[in-house]
Amino acid sequence: MANAQLAELVFVPTPGVGHLVSTIELAKLILQHEHRISILVLIMKVPFMSTSMLDSFINTQSRDNPYPERFTFSTLPPVSNPPDVSSPVFFQTIVALNKSLVKEAIEGQGQTRSLVGFVLDLFCLGMVDVAAELNVPSYIFFTSGVNLLNLLFYFQSLVDDKGVDICDEFSDSNIEFDVPEFETRVKESVVPAACLDKENQVVDECGSPQEF
Repeated sequence: MANAQLAELVFVPTPGVGHLVSTIELAKLILQHEHRISILVLIMKVPFMSTSMLDSFINTQSRDNPYPERFTFSTLPPVSNPPDVSSPVFFQTIVALNKSLVKEAIEGQGQTRSLVGFVLDLFCLGMVDVAAELNVPSYIFFTSGVNLLNLLFYFQSLVDDKGVDICDEFSDSNIEFDVPEFETRVKESVVPAACLDKENQVVDECGSPQEF
């Protein structure tokens, strides 16, 4: 099939191996079931983060690629003037600084393929602006299990609907609490620490998909 006939999806994952593994498995499933689609995975460079494991994984996937003409990877150049790594909005800022690089990478491909949409990691929601500029839809992919997503939405509902400060509410590691759709009570000690970090803003970030 000629490249001109392919509809292209652009994947923008969080550049960590845990996120990338799930993203690539999803991409392969799509390619396996739909031969008219190609997928371009754009990898952001995060300052101050070691990339040896990530680069090794990408190289392995590229070498053993079952769809070499339809499944490609591109690592974006590093951003200029990166934020301080200690900033509570460090990663959100990195995503924002990569918007122009993503757009340039896509436009640099020319007209050989027809862009039909973005598939974004939950933590890369800022890229919806690029998709909007290119007049294509965005789809959100959560790389963890549905139970964690349910927990994050529950926390977000406490914040939005009841004004609960979850960092204070669940500060005691000995407490247990009920979560809708969970069969057993959840211990605070098993909740990912980032979810209860006031500066991390994970709950705010994960609440955004409710707008889609």
